Amino acid sequence: MRRRIRIPKILKWTWLIILHAAFMAGIVFLLHSQWRLFRPASETPPGYRQELVQLALRSLETRDVPVASLLIYRGEIIGRGYNTVVRNRRAGEHAEINAISEALDSLGFQQFQALDRDSLWLITTFEPCMMCAGALVIYNIQKVCFLKEKPLADNLRQDARLFRYFWKREALQPAALQDSLFYLHPDYPERLKKPKNP
Repeated sequence: MRRRIRIPKILKWTWLIILHAAFMAGIVFLLHSQWRLFRPASETPPGYRQELVQLALRSLETRDVPVASLLIYRGEIIGRGYNTVVRNRRAGEHAEINAISEALDSLGFQQFQALDRDSLWLITTFEPCMMCAGALVIYNIQKVCFLKEKPLADNLRQDARLFRYFWKREALQPAALQDSLFYLHPDYPERLKKPKNP
């Protein structure tokens, strides 16, 4: 008589959640790709195109990947960037992040944050990676245009790495240590709410 192998309930639920998430991600991806397939691509304005080419060529001088970005506000370029990872040996110096950094340098943080987001957009020669997409989300840059889309395999690899990150991340104690550091910042919202002792 064969013995039945019993699978713990937690494993059954975990696999069910993973399969459901993968199915939903597949549906979203298919809908998004179909929508983009039938949407006509806009033409890059010639002035911006020339600027992007010049910036991307500067990346090649140091054997960086030739990607360039422009941050545009109401028709005016407020930030320019190109890849400088190899040149400066800095992990975060992708074109999109360099363009945001230049805008922050020239305008200042408060003025940049106050810009009308409907009039702000970023154009880049290559679809942003996950790190750059994260920066675009954090700085609330909602309109992003790119000349070349990443291959499907690259996007799937990035999604798998993101899933692995969420799966393997681990919280450590004491969390209150970070809270105490937050409270040292003069503009921390919770600190501002706290009543001052007389």
